[in-house]
Amino acid sequence: MQNFAVSSLAFLTRDRSRFIPETRWYPRSSQADSLVSGLLAGPSKWLWNGAFSVIPSNAERAGRGVVVEAGTATVHLSADSDPASEDARRLMVAQIEQSLVQISGIDHVRVLAGTVDLGAPAQLTPMAPEVGGIVGMSEGSVVRGTGARRITLATDRVLGTSDARSPSLGADGAVYALSASSLLRLPRGQGSASVILSVGDPSAGAGGLGAPMGDRHGWAWLLAEGRLTAVNGSGQRATLETSWLQDGAVTAFDLSVESERIAVRRTDGRVAVAIIIRDQDGRPTGLGPALEMPRASGSGTRELSWCAPNAVCVLAAAGTEGGGVPEVRLVQVGGAVNTLVGVRGARSVISDRSEVPPHHRREGRPGSVVGRCGACSPPRSTTPPSLCPDPPVRRPPHGSRPDDAPHAVPGAPGRSGPWSTRISGRSPRRVVGRGYSTCASRRMTP
Repeated sequence: MQNFAVSSLAFLTRDRSRFIPETRWYPRSSQADSLVSGLLAGPSKWLWNGAFSVIPSNAERAGRGVVVEAGTATVHLSADSDPASEDARRLMVAQIEQSLVQISGIDHVRVLAGTVDLGAPAQLTPMAPEVGGIVGMSEGSVVRGTGARRITLATDRVLGTSDARSPSLGADGAVYALSASSLLRLPRGQGSASVILSVGDPSAGAGGLGAPMGDRHGWAWLLAEGRLTAVNGSGQRATLETSWLQDGAVTAFDLSVESERIAVRRTDGRVAVAIIIRDQDGRPTGLGPALEMPRASGSGTRELSWCAPNAVCVLAAAGTEGGGVPEVRLVQVGGAVNTLVGVRGARSVISDRSEVPPHHRREGRPGSVVGRCGACSPPRSTTPPSLCPDPPVRRPPHGSRPDDAPHAVPGAPGRSGPWSTRISGRSPRRVVGRGYSTCASRRMTP
């Protein structure tokens, strides 16, 4: 019986500045060679419209394939695998290196196209980058950080209202917040915020707007009257073409850490992920084919968040053996499924988009909250260490990408409310309010 390992192939974003991971399962005995073969074959169909590779289409493995000696993997490719330009060579080596260094014992990669050494890799943002600290509301101002390290990003005077809610920090430093039925944007260094989107009747309070999140291309994403909406700093809405998502069919969504994939929960409870199609300027123009995620779906599940570069998480209703305590379901895109015992009274799970353990958000008074599952330190030790995620045990066929096969970590795009909370960064501390009335979204990687 073969032993399989889960790995991520490293493809590229359209602007060639970030990696887009794709989960694959390969035999451990041939993992390195299989990863290289997977890269040469390119991304799966659901990623085609937004994930790219600079590896020539006629590239082939040659000679001894991948040889590992003293921590260095030498990858032997055919002579016509050389992309010729220096930039393309460096990107190609970066793709191969990022894919292979996941294997224990490989620290460096050397790529040969025939006898030509393709040189050093391009230095791109890692698949699991640092994403910044917690952002929230405190006495009408948008703040970042906790305790003595807390800084003010926007005062109520600059925002033009004392009733702002659901703040978010974009990769370009722009602050977003909701006020009644409007979306406010404060560019970095500016002295006043402007309204970039308004819907509904201003007297209706929330006005049908969900919590915004800024992507790294300068677009703010949110639910506007139940419709998935993207708007830029000038207030221009993007027209999102999709064959599988109808208007008003979305109840929750989240963007991946590199801003090129989206996870969506529809009104019928189904969850899917898709690539975001963009033009050369980064403007979103549509969504690619949906990759359904059955284990994250269903009437008994709620909330949705990217909790790692290739995993989403949801909160699931308590099982018959759970004693009324909801479960946190960790669903890896194309990988395995893990389940953690949650916290009694949990309303949602909150997580980073990168490699950070999950948190719970509980019903109760402001400041009562948030325990970190992965660190096993929720309030009153509700989640014992023995319930931390275990390695996946499912073993799909060689090179497979099962739709219903994920590992995971929880999180959900924080929603407005008396004390809604979103967590980001890599702080090992528990977060317990610290004077926040509303805490907000995870910052996109700059």
